Formats: sequence, structure tokens, C-alpha cells
Amino acid sequence: MQKTTKILLSVSGATVAFLAVLIAMHTGCSQRARRVWKEQALLQITQLANDPEWVSRELALLKSPQSGGDSRVIADGWLTDSMILMRSGEWLIYRNHCSKEALHGFSDIFLAKGSDGRWYYSTYHFCVKMVNLIMMQDGESPKDIASFASDYFLQEFDGKSDECLQSTCTLR
Repeated sequence: MQKTTKILLSVSGATVAFLAVLIAMHTGCSQRARRVWKEQALLQITQLANDPEWVSRELALLKSPQSGGDSRVIADGWLTDSMILMRSGEWLIYRNHCSKEALHGFSDIFLAKGSDGRWYYSTYHFCVKMVNLIMMQDGESPKDIASFASDYFLQEFDGKSDECLQSTCTLR
């Protein structure tokens, strides 16, 4: 009986060690994929934010009564696939990755640069095509950047560092 117990304990220990290695490998790959996504997103956001003509066109699109005909418009009057327009007139140029997007095996991340010149990040689950934001806002645009930041766990960061890969969502 003692020999059987030793064998079972050895097999169990080896199984646990094997699973730990698999989890560590997945976590490492996931973190690398997140970091690569972050770098690409920051570059895209920077290019858009530094292009005043693009910003003007995007704002005009959002303010246009016919904006619903453009495939980039997600919610009429305040949300495209790249910009969130607040009722105050402030805006965020953003990129969002949802964990449900099968091609990238990593958790939610939202990066944005605001009209206030600040960079923001969040791990709030906005979902694919920002559907949770639309539902939470009940069809109305967010009031301003400060309230948006509070409601959706946004944190400021320097627009470069890996600090934006940290979790921001906590239970309230």
C-alpha cells in the first residue's frame, strides 16, 4: 500500500509540475502578445492624435446627422471605431482589445489619448465593438473624460511604459 501511495504522489506531483509549466508558458506568450498589441495601438493612436485633419474629420463625422451610414460609426453621434466624443466636447482616441477576439489569447485592454493631452488605460471589459459601453451609456455619450475615467476604471500613464498592461478593474 505504501508503494502505491508513493507512486500516486509522484505521478500527482509530476502532473502538477507539468500543468504549472504549461500555464507559465501560456502566460508568457499572452504577455508578449499584449505587449506587441500595446506597441501597435500606441503607434496608431499617436498617429491619429497628431493629425489635426483626421481629428476634425472624425468630429465632423460624429456630429453629422447622416453618420450612421459610415461603417466606422458604432453609436450615432458619439462613438466610432477610433473616437469617443463626450457631451462636454472632449474626446478620446482609442484602441480596445476584447478577450473574446479569438486571434489574440490575452485579456481586455483599452488605451486612449484624450483631447486633454493625457494617456489613459483600462482593463474594463468594453467587449467586441464596445458593446458594453453602448449598453452602459444607454445610447447617450459619456459626460466628460473625468466621469468616463471614473466609470470605466481608466488610469493615466505616460503613453509609453508597460504600466498600461496592469489591471485597473477592481470590485466596487
